[in-house]
Amino acid sequence: MLKSVRASSVPLRISDRRFLTVNSRITRDVMAATQGNAPIVVVPVETGPAAAQQAKLDAFKRLCRSYLAWLGEDLGFQAVDDELETLPGVYAEGNNGVLVVAECDGEYAGTAALRPLRGKQADGVEHIEGIPLDSVAELKRLWVDSSFQRRGIGEALTRECLEVARRKGYRAVVCDTLERLTAANELYERIGFKKTVAYSHCPLEGPLHLLYRLSRAKVRCITAFGSISQLQDAKSLLGAVKNEIESLGYEVQMTRYTGDVLGTRTTPCQAVIDAAKDFESSAAEAGVLPLSLGSICSRDVVRDAAFLARLLTETRHAFLSVAWQYDWGLDEALALAEAILSVEEEKPGTNFRFGVSFNCVGNFIPFFPASACSGEEDGKIKFSLGLENSALLHHAYTRSESATSEDPLRRLSAEVKAAFADELAPIERACQAVALRLDADYKGIDTSIAPDLRGEQHNMARYVTLPGCSLPFRSGTVATISAITSALRDVPGVSTVGYRGVMLPVLENDSLVEAVRSSELTVDKLLLYSTVCGVGLDVVPLAAGKTAEEREEAKMRLAGWLLDVAAISARCSKPLSVRVLPCPGKSVGEKAVFGSEYLVDTALAM
Repeated sequence: MLKSVRASSVPLRISDRRFLTVNSRITRDVMAATQGNAPIVVVPVETGPAAAQQAKLDAFKRLCRSYLAWLGEDLGFQAVDDELETLPGVYAEGNNGVLVVAECDGEYAGTAALRPLRGKQADGVEHIEGIPLDSVAELKRLWVDSSFQRRGIGEALTRECLEVARRKGYRAVVCDTLERLTAANELYERIGFKKTVAYSHCPLEGPLHLLYRLSRAKVRCITAFGSISQLQDAKSLLGAVKNEIESLGYEVQMTRYTGDVLGTRTTPCQAVIDAAKDFESSAAEAGVLPLSLGSICSRDVVRDAAFLARLLTETRHAFLSVAWQYDWGLDEALALAEAILSVEEEKPGTNFRFGVSFNCVGNFIPFFPASACSGEEDGKIKFSLGLENSALLHHAYTRSESATSEDPLRRLSAEVKAAFADELAPIERACQAVALRLDADYKGIDTSIAPDLRGEQHNMARYVTLPGCSLPFRSGTVATISAITSALRDVPGVSTVGYRGVMLPVLENDSLVEAVRSSELTVDKLLLYSTVCGVGLDVVPLAAGKTAEEREEAKMRLAGWLLDVAAISARCSKPLSVRVLPCPGKSVGEKAVFGSEYLVDTALAM
């Protein structure tokens, strides 16, 4: 067996790391697997100066040959010798593939490669599990030198290739292996590969063909709805749904629970706060967090701004909302505005877990803080899902831009509907199966477009702009958002709940923050878009001013926003919500620092 090659021309430096930059959780897990050894760095071969590329290419060839010697099988049917002599060949970046090597202890320690499957399939095979072959990549040449095994390097290499495949637009990755390669097979199973059809001929004994589904959508949250007495059952349900969805290759970011603590409370008293704190404590003990206490519906509670502020500041982690009633008006809006400002002055950051909802109760919204129980008394735990899916919108939008003979908005709506139907069908089936098995009530998926903080696939400012228009949030934006929303509400084969529209959470996406900073996006525009989109006003920053007069102006402005959203929700008969993050002591133009990994710091423009 050949010794791994020392990386003399490419020194290992922390600043060079490209290892799984998209998923820091996985990075931490795999780094922990090194058990105190040197960090693992996975790098593509076709990057860097020519000399560095050649060193990595030579290392790749030598490690592959050591793998072939160790395997002891004749792979002539794969033409491996020709493949190694012509690298990068079918694995070239220009062929939508990649070659990667792992570095550890200053040496090259392992290899992996990715190539398109097209042209390699068995005769007559056009799809694998319903996925066109043009959308499938093949993982090859995964090998870790024996002196570096059991450090998590194989997993790091595999996950990096999966992430590359996702970025390149593949929908699945396949690989072939042998039954006797138990360590490799355990790794594939742990990551989420499943047995699939034989997509190529293998004359060796005990061949296995595996498939890993890549998803453009991530499940941001699985939210269960129930009472305090159902916490343990909810924990079991949420775990079962999460495991089922993850087994399909989708990432699940969190599970949540929405209780019914506040809906029946009509009097602002200490008993309400005590009940909320007890529920929060019980949920923490049961391991069911994050938690929503539900929605307050009482006018008397809402009009007591000091009590609302106490309820928020005396709970530690729980989200909650006020469910706006049709007969409320300026008095309630002013009381809510005062509570929101007071809370931020006393306990900065608390308003992230508080909102005002309009027409939301009974819609099984999975997103906090508007999530609330419906009041149904059939005894079953209910659940719904929320997504992080702007990558799906990116896919549909870019396809619609290429349309030449069709109206771009009709094409965009059709592409959104098709992309969501294709992506969400496996999740829908999995949720229905778990609900049937555990006697739960699956309500559906909130198909709303929810972005991540940053990245080209999460450029919300671009993807709600009229196709062909170079400037964001200009004329045609309402029509574009309306076209997207109409598709999200009618996804074939998918049960939909919640907002079912485009979300524009200002501080949770850098393209939206930049649009606000440049005055391209204003509250007035957000209100206009709320007539056809999903949320209303979410994580909107508000300069609360430095003087009493400026604070009063901010309070009136916030009350006006609440009344405007209430009017839109009532007229359009649609669920909306308001979550505002005031910045006490700050004026327009000054920078607000939120100290949260979920929010973008910015100069205030509102």
